[in-house]
Amino acid sequence: MEHSPAKRNIDAVFGKVRFLELQKDYEGANGLPNQLVVKFPTFTPLVEKVKNQLALLDWDQAIKTASRIVAMDPHCLEALKVKVLSLICRAGNYEEASLNLRYFYGNVEKFEPKNCKLFVESAQIFSRVCGRNEAILAETYCFAERAIQLDPSSADYMTELGFQCLL
Repeated sequence: MEHSPAKRNIDAVFGKVRFLELQKDYEGANGLPNQLVVKFPTFTPLVEKVKNQLALLDWDQAIKTASRIVAMDPHCLEALKVKVLSLICRAGNYEEASLNLRYFYGNVEKFEPKNCKLFVESAQIFSRVCGRNEAILAETYCFAERAIQLDPSSADYMTELGFQCLL
C-alpha cells in the first residue's frame, strides 16, 4: 500500500511547496495545499495557498482566500497584508487601505512587537505600491519609525526611514 507524502508528513508537503515556489512552478505549488485540505479537513494551509495565488497574479482568488483566512483568524498577518495590498493595487481605495494598514500595524505591534524586519519590510511593500498617497505614506512611516526604535544602529532601517521622508 503506497502512502502519499501528505499522509506521512505534512512538513514534507510544505517543503515540496517551497521547492516548487523556488522553481517558479506556482501552478504545481498551488495544488499541494489543496491536497492537504482534502486529506486533513481540519487543517487549512490557506496562507501558502494565498501566496501562490498572488504569485500567479490571481488576485480574485487571493482576495477570497485572504478573506476566508481573516474570517477564521482576524489577526493573521499574511492575510491582512494581502487585504491591504488588494485595496491599494486592485481597488485603489486608499482611504480604506489606510484604515486596514493601521489595523495591520496594531496586529504587528501586538503579535510581533520585536520583529524589526517585519516592520521595515511592511513599510517598503506598501510605500512602493501606493502611488505616493499621503494617507498610506503616513502609515508606512510609522512602520519604518518603529523599526528604528527597535534597532537604532541599523543603517538599512535608517535609510528606509529617510526614503519614507522623501516619498
